[in-house]
Amino acid sequence: MSISIEEVYKIVGLWFFQDTFGWHLSDLPPNDTYEALTKAMLICAKGDGVLAPEERDWIIGFSAVRGMSLPLIEEIKKYEATEDIEEVISRTSQAIKAKRAAIYYAIKACSADAEYHEGEQAYVRKMADLIGVSEEEVSQLEAMCLEEKILQEKRVKLLFPDGLPYSS
Repeated sequence: MSISIEEVYKIVGLWFFQDTFGWHLSDLPPNDTYEALTKAMLICAKGDGVLAPEERDWIIGFSAVRGMSLPLIEEIKKYEATEDIEEVISRTSQAIKAKRAAIYYAIKACSADAEYHEGEQAYVRKMADLIGVSEEEVSQLEAMCLEEKILQEKRVKLLFPDGLPYSS
């Protein structure tokens, strides 16, 4: 029995939603929603004038893990992130249902290069305003991302006291 790459992406995407949120979904969000939010993340990450390779790589990996189709992943590998964020957000066929999650992951994408610049923060806030997430909620999400980074460092130190076993 053979399995297609698209079926693998769907399996991985459904696992991501189950593992991350405890949701047992039968299908993934529509591709146009994925595309709009992913491009918006790239635009936010370029808010400081530079889309760092670490930011693009994080977004590509995140896109693959949540089940984005292979053609869309190929497209975002080359996406320049120069479009107007409002225009990009308006392309989704449905109301964005996971608004705070979209902002949370935009913050994580912007921080993938170990810096969360003022320009990136401004774009995240613009995206938040466009999709109906308040300034207070953005601040809470930023604080949570920082807490999670500290917890991640603690987890790595506890699991691998002698250093990461697979790094060179």
